[in-house]
Parts: sequence; C-alpha cells; structure tokens
Amino acid sequence: MYKPIQILQLNMQKRREVQHSVMNNSSLKEHAALIVSEPYVVEIDRKVRTSPIGHQNWTAILPSQRHEGRWAVRSMLWIRKDIKCEQVNVPLADLTVVLLRLPDRSVLLASVYVEGANATALSETVLLLDTAISTAQRCGGPRLDIVVAGDFNCHNQLWGGDGVSPTRQGEADLIIDFMNRWKLESLLPCGTKTW
Repeated sequence: MYKPIQILQLNMQKRREVQHSVMNNSSLKEHAALIVSEPYVVEIDRKVRTSPIGHQNWTAILPSQRHEGRWAVRSMLWIRKDIKCEQVNVPLADLTVVLLRLPDRSVLLASVYVEGANATALSETVLLLDTAISTAQRCGGPRLDIVVAGDFNCHNQLWGGDGVSPTRQGEADLIIDFMNRWKLESLLPCGTKTW
C-alpha cells in the first residue's frame, strides 16, 4: 500500500512577490513538490538563479537548458528537501523533469511550458516527455507514477469546457494522444478552466 503525496502546480507569471509568497506559505510544507510555470528567475554572473536563491524547505530544480535573453527558463520545480530526487536531463529550456525516489515507488514529475501558437514547441515537448517516461520505466522499481503539469497554451473542451472556441478545438490533439499513450488522466473535473 502506498501513501499519497501532495504536489501543487502553480503559474508565477514571472512575478517575484508571488514566488516568495508561495515559498514561505506554511500550509505547503507537507507537499512533496511544487511544479512551477513561468517562475521568477534572475541572472547573476551569467547564471540563472531562482528567487529566493535558496530556501530552508525546498530545493530548486531548473531546466537542464537555458534560453538566451530575458526569460531564460519558463518551467521549474521546487522539491521538498527531505525527498531524494534526480534530475532527468532534457534538452529544452521550458521542460524540467525529475524522478523522485520514494521507498515504495518512483514518481516522474514534469514541469512544462509551451509557447502559445507554437506547434513545433508542442511537438518537441511531447517527444521529450515520451523519451523521459520511457527511460524512467526502463530503470525499473516497484512502481512508477507520472505527473505532468504546466502551461501548454492549448485549448480543449476537456479542460476548458464548452466555452472553448470551435476554431481552437483540436489544437491540443498531441496532448490528448500523449495522455492516452501513457494512460494519464486529468485530475480536474472535465471542463474545469485552468488559467
């Protein structure tokens, strides 16, 4: 029997004060991980750093790659310090993947950001997620759980409800196919808007 773990997905909208507020929220201490889209990061001495740079409860995991320019990364994870994890090297600045090593199972966590109206970025992201999951499955272990969260910037009735414009319907087909391939499901009721 395994115990459930708590994971929270957040969009910081690149705002420092939002990120600091979340990091210091005592009600989140029991969560295993915080999956973050559009984190607030700064560049110091040509290195990308989180804000805060360090935290007593959390370990920051940034993507393996960086963008040039103002928004060097648009995904990240904060992992509770007492949980063993290893970063999965993914050659994309908007995708952060780790493997949590728990006593009874492993959990692959992915923080995703896909630029809006960019079919190439969506295709590349899904391909890299497929590779990361396949690799984690080959590593063995008693059980592998998969959690993928973030901002895919795609509309679909599954997560947008009937308010999704008919012209936007279908743009998330790659995501739906990915979910079916790995037997993933949305943890939100059908039609829940996820701004």
